[in-house]
Amino acid sequence: MTWNYSNTSVQTTLSAPVSAGDTIISLGTTAGLPVSYPYTLILDYGAATVEVVTVTAPSGGNLTVTRGQDGTSAQSHSAGAVVVHGVVARDVAEPQAHIAASSNIHGVGGPSAVVGTATVQTLTNKIIDAASNTLSNIPSSAITSLVAAKITQPFATLSVTPASASTTAMTVTANEASRSVPVATFTAQNNAVLIDEDGTLDVDRGDLSVDVARAHLAATSASRLWVKATGKPGLIVKKANSADTYDLLQLRRDDDSVWTWVDSSGRLTSRILIAKPVSGDTGNLLECKNSSNTVLAKVDKDGNVSGVAGTFTGAVATGALTVTGAASISGATTATGDIGAGADINVTGNVNTTGETWHGLTLANNFTNRGAGYPNLSYRKVPSPGNSVQLVGQVLSGVTTTPGTQIATLPVGYRPATEIPISVQAGSSAVIGLAVGTDGSIKVYGTWSNGMAFGINGIIPLNL
Repeated sequence: MTWNYSNTSVQTTLSAPVSAGDTIISLGTTAGLPVSYPYTLILDYGAATVEVVTVTAPSGGNLTVTRGQDGTSAQSHSAGAVVVHGVVARDVAEPQAHIAASSNIHGVGGPSAVVGTATVQTLTNKIIDAASNTLSNIPSSAITSLVAAKITQPFATLSVTPASASTTAMTVTANEASRSVPVATFTAQNNAVLIDEDGTLDVDRGDLSVDVARAHLAATSASRLWVKATGKPGLIVKKANSADTYDLLQLRRDDDSVWTWVDSSGRLTSRILIAKPVSGDTGNLLECKNSSNTVLAKVDKDGNVSGVAGTFTGAVATGALTVTGAASISGATTATGDIGAGADINVTGNVNTTGETWHGLTLANNFTNRGAGYPNLSYRKVPSPGNSVQLVGQVLSGVTTTPGTQIATLPVGYRPATEIPISVQAGSSAVIGLAVGTDGSIKVYGTWSNGMAFGINGIIPLNL
């Protein structure tokens, strides 16, 4: 304990009697006494009833004391008893004990010993604080165990070097069954990498990059995950065991709904799947192969679907749908181009063949469209039968025709390989003929009278 002293105190007396059990005393004057506590007073100084007390605090105009100190006993004292602030035996004995002590000194409690510079000692319950303390040149062999250790001070660099290439540089073990907080956290600029309570690596708000310069993450087009595949796969996702039914991969929206996933069997499912080629790309957008790497079906860069043989369930093809073998189509299937197969096409359900939009023809030699309520003469390619042109419309002859009079001309790409005859209905019952030539010309056979109306509805195969 640290004691307080004064050189200016004066001898005084008790202003009121005290009994052996009283802990508050009154003095004639407190002039010159120490203003800090504790300090020593001697009651009945020089008498046989002398008593040493320790003053611990003021109490109004009085003093609170601990009675019977330093080998004396508490007893009654009358008013007027002499009181002095003086030196007692403990003021001399305590420094002597400190000089002789080898433990419990300078305020250090417990069995702590004096720390020397050469003596081998074990330190327990010590806190090394302040920037002036430095620990250096401590080999790993000198650290036998760390229990509940913490590093809270900032370090410019913290490096861990293993003893050899066959030893682990650092191991952090946290096997508590009740653990609910991360084992380790590495934080920089509010981005954190966590070793979670179950040993999982989590990236919170930051980026995960493997084998790439840090500058990549600052690039405008940088992704949050970047893996460079050099001599080995960039990413492998493997089932834990054959009974595991969890998805191998999930892609989710901001509302946490799953939009694309790879299930435990490796099947890819997506709510929306878009295959888009880059400029100059000539490869297929999609290929389906067997175990021998043979392409069974594909979607080329122009959106055409083709296959050796296959089953199409509820398929939609923008462009031609071609199967070089037999095709089995089940469910509603829509193709906006040709549907062709090198063998039978078996259909279960509906096949909707949209074809392309209609194109109007310019009429020649005084032929005109019949007018309101009737279709103008138009043409389009249709997917069934394959590679054909449909010709539909109602026209009026403006003159009496002779055989070979031309009505209109089909453009390049819509012309047959050979001349194709078609029959048309003229008036209420007459059937007359037309011919579509390889040059696209549409000509009449026979004589048509002036003002005759006739309807055309024919299919012109282009590769017959």
